[in-house]
Amino acid sequence: MEMFSEESAVAPRSLEELVEEFGGPTRVARLAEVDKVNFWRVRKGKVVPQKPKATRIAAVFGLKPEEVAWPRGFTEDAPHVPPRRGTPRVDLSELYEDEGLRAEISALVERQQRLSQEQQEIAAKLATFGDKVAAQTQVAEGK
Repeated sequence: MEMFSEESAVAPRSLEELVEEFGGPTRVARLAEVDKVNFWRVRKGKVVPQKPKATRIAAVFGLKPEEVAWPRGFTEDAPHVPPRRGTPRVDLSELYEDEGLRAEISALVERQQRLSQEQQEIAAKLATFGDKVAAQTQVAEGK
């Protein structure tokens, strides 16, 4: 009975130790299907939410997230940062009133629509050409 209590009191292993044991951060990230394994939560002022990532990484080691000693703050959710107050608003009405700019934008939109239509026509021609080639190949194989 005492063995059970000793086994359940196993100290969690550090993330760095587990990652090195399993072949490095790149391999663990690939197995966990995450972009990368960061040992530090905050880098260059960016905060990345890690809870779902921690669960997937722990699963690679066959452990529960509680059984891994994560770096401080690794499994915390990102804090909510409210938007700055007093952000200057840009008045775009002057841009829309500019006739030359409006004409240029509408010309670009029309050109894009025309190119899209041409692309669809080319795709249709390629499909019919592919069908013709496939039919000729079948006829040639049949002879």
